[in-house]
Amino acid sequence: MSTRGRRLAWIGGLLVALAAVVLIECRSPTARAWTQRALDSLYQYVATWHDTWEVVGALATAGAVIVALAGIRHERAKTKNADDRAKVADDRLATERKAADDARATEAEVAAEREKRAQARLVIAWVSWKVDHRGLGGAEVGHWIGEYGNYSTAPVFDVEVELFQRFRHHPQHPEIAEYKADKSDEAAVLPPGASDWFDSGVKDRARKPIVYLYFRDLAGTRWRRMANGELFEINEQREPLPPEFACS
Repeated sequence: MSTRGRRLAWIGGLLVALAAVVLIECRSPTARAWTQRALDSLYQYVATWHDTWEVVGALATAGAVIVALAGIRHERAKTKNADDRAKVADDRLATERKAADDARATEAEVAAEREKRAQARLVIAWVSWKVDHRGLGGAEVGHWIGEYGNYSTAPVFDVEVELFQRFRHHPQHPEIAEYKADKSDEAAVLPPGASDWFDSGVKDRARKPIVYLYFRDLAGTRWRRMANGELFEINEQREPLPPEFACS
């Protein structure tokens, strides 16, 4: 075979290799069909016009190129998979760190709330039935009194206790009662450990009053304690603070 023939054989082999690469890489059905036809034509050309051993050598070269390119593609895929796994791991670590930060922030908020309410929780009010004497048949005769106390280690201020007397039942729903403010007591300062009481004027044991307590703690925070014991932070007009400002 002449030198020109050898060159054509090598060129044909390289073209076969390139066509094969395109066939491997391309995902379009039309492009793949075109590439397959070109590959078949090149193969026929090499088989018809060039020496068999030269063609084998060219095809071997083309095969080596294809193998090398396939290896490069495989390494790229491995690198991409490794990068994807690293990104997933980084995202998971970031999520875990955020969760830990949120948990610490929540714990700090709970601790701050607990500290803020520490004194207020120890200032309470309630009603008691006080027996004056026993009447005929041993029946108790007495009246309801309102009591309140500061059981914290610091004074509280602007203390006001209100008693609400039940005066009517709902005709269709006896369990529903209506109340009106009846008696109250005030103290500018209630020292630590101090307590007091006042008469409600209600002598019917079945008409137990309910009590509301208002006061300002040592830090200047104003509070309202409900009849059921719930504690709410309030403003100077005794209105509950919005959630974003209140310590709920």
